[in-house]
Amino acid sequence: MKHSLFRYIVLWTNDEGEECNLEVSSSIGFFIGRPTIELAKLGASDYTGVYFYFPSEKRVNHTGIRDLRVSMLHLKVMTTPEGIIVKDHGPKGEGSTNGTFVNDIRLGKGEKRFVKPSVRVKLGSSGPIFTFLAKKPREKPMFSLEANVPHELPLGIGKRLVNMGFTSEVKFLPNSVVVVLKPHVSGETDYALVNSVKLSENAEKKLTMYKLIDVLGDALLHIKSGRVDDARVTLSKIELKQYRRLIENLGDENVVKEYSNVIFLTKQREIYLSALENHVLKLKTMLKELVNKLS
Repeated sequence: MKHSLFRYIVLWTNDEGEECNLEVSSSIGFFIGRPTIELAKLGASDYTGVYFYFPSEKRVNHTGIRDLRVSMLHLKVMTTPEGIIVKDHGPKGEGSTNGTFVNDIRLGKGEKRFVKPSVRVKLGSSGPIFTFLAKKPREKPMFSLEANVPHELPLGIGKRLVNMGFTSEVKFLPNSVVVVLKPHVSGETDYALVNSVKLSENAEKKLTMYKLIDVLGDALLHIKSGRVDDARVTLSKIELKQYRRLIENLGDENVVKEYSNVIFLTKQREIYLSALENHVLKLKTMLKELVNKLS
């Protein structure tokens, strides 16, 4: 493989709930975090914003995320053809305030670690998540599926796609895998046709339901630990347009009622954790029962 053709895709979700991606080369260093005063000269003028900063190119890119829990220059990344080196950096290179988590395992303050794609890096215990995938050019095309569309695939094929690093979202089911291919799947990474692939009409609905269930699960962890502010921030995500539309389309009055209860309790000035925990758990249980009934 020619290293010059090897690249990485960074995936994240912005504050509007939109799936975003950025392609980077296999031998480049960059930062992800809030800007320093010096970066304002490059256009990073949003003090609360989370940016990509490429020192060698003197370039910044706004992620569409605003989060004061993220430190200045929170994460340092160095890509190589063999993998990725990540460091809990912070403004002085001595570590971030709220920590860096690699696949949910916290790095030591200022720690540097070599990781393989596909890897999830979270800035803070409940902060934004960035997923790093490898884009490997291939001489022969292998699959032909539309990008950005959920596909429910047989387990073997689905796992193969995940291992190849061609997914932007994935959910493992008992006998299959729901995947969304990363954007702009074409050219070097174009695919040949897969025969006998089962495409589920409910794949998109199931994937959105699983994402909502995961959000509720994260909120329950914060609630049980007494982290009220983190629980409030996490639960604010359930009001995103994709989840509102899902709840409306499910047509289940009990689910709508519990969804409304959770939103109401979350917005109270004083949150009663026991009541909130009960309603969040009830909503999560209802959604899990419904998703299991979808074909």
